[in-house]
Amino acid sequence: MLWLSSYIQNWQMTKIDHLPTKHKLLHFTSSTPTIDVEPFFDAVRRMQRVTILPESDTIGTRTYYSKKALFSRDLQRHTDWIFLEAEDFDARYTCVSDGSRIYYLDADLNQPADMPAFQGRGLMLADGPLLRGTINGHLTVADRAGNILMKDQDLSLLEGGVRSRTVTWYPHEHSFITYPVLEGMSDTGLQDELNRVIEEKAKGFWRFRPDPEDPYFFPIVEVYSTVQIKKDLMHIDLLEYEYWFGAHGGHTWDNVYVNIRNGKVYTLDDLFKSPAEARKRLSGKVSEAMAEERGKYFEDEVQPEQLQRFHLEDEGLLIYFDEYEIAPYAAGMPEFYIPYSEIMDLIDTEGDFWRAFN
Repeated sequence: MLWLSSYIQNWQMTKIDHLPTKHKLLHFTSSTPTIDVEPFFDAVRRMQRVTILPESDTIGTRTYYSKKALFSRDLQRHTDWIFLEAEDFDARYTCVSDGSRIYYLDADLNQPADMPAFQGRGLMLADGPLLRGTINGHLTVADRAGNILMKDQDLSLLEGGVRSRTVTWYPHEHSFITYPVLEGMSDTGLQDELNRVIEEKAKGFWRFRPDPEDPYFFPIVEVYSTVQIKKDLMHIDLLEYEYWFGAHGGHTWDNVYVNIRNGKVYTLDDLFKSPAEARKRLSGKVSEAMAEERGKYFEDEVQPEQLQRFHLEDEGLLIYFDEYEIAPYAAGMPEFYIPYSEIMDLIDTEGDFWRAFN
């Protein structure tokens, strides 16, 4: 016997026998909140024309990510548990998305002939005589016949007349990865190679392999990527959020630097004449800064080989570390700024890396 959460108080749930065993529906009647039916639906949602229930036997956050089914108001008809999103469209229709299509259902759970369908995921809701919403993460406006009138591709103009547009990849029903695609380069072969590097770096954050025997074991992964070009250097900035339904999620920040003339991907060592000497100096400077906040870090100093992540600033080098790498989660990703003026004797000013952006 399980007690329902407070927002369903003063209701009792009992099953409706005509549904399959896998999807026993729990029906509300006034009384003390009790339940003895599996699975436990803890997020029943009443809408204008339908009722939504998630397919989940867990309580809390994960229910939000469960697939949903729509039921008629009399609870006598229902769809399959296939929907990722659903919202009221108006007093007649509900807008739904099953992950591959966006469309509409009436009170009888049929698709109305006077409403369109869109390929992709998201929701398209009423905006006066038009439809407005997102399709695959992009703001979209359409007419009631389904003709796309406007779609934001997140276009950016980079140096040298190069453009970038943003695409979204969905590796899983509740995870997404955005990354830019370059356009307008005179060397299309090199452009294809650079786009391959960008795509591989972005999609590389998805490491999870779903278990068909346990469909509700999965992480939430969100990756946002941007690209900038300065002189001959392309900078790919990638920020990942990953959540495994624990106390909090985690973040990873990755910066990738690529020469747009030859496609070379640079490492921190490529910036210096003597990488070993540079790492020793840099780790010493980081350790000195750590000493100013004793007790914040796991150790009193860092070793040269720990310097892996960096970001090129206008006037200096930013060395940073992953969450939990040298400090507790509350410290975030510790950052240490080192002006170029303090390490110019170490920098290979005639090297490809430095010359690519200077």
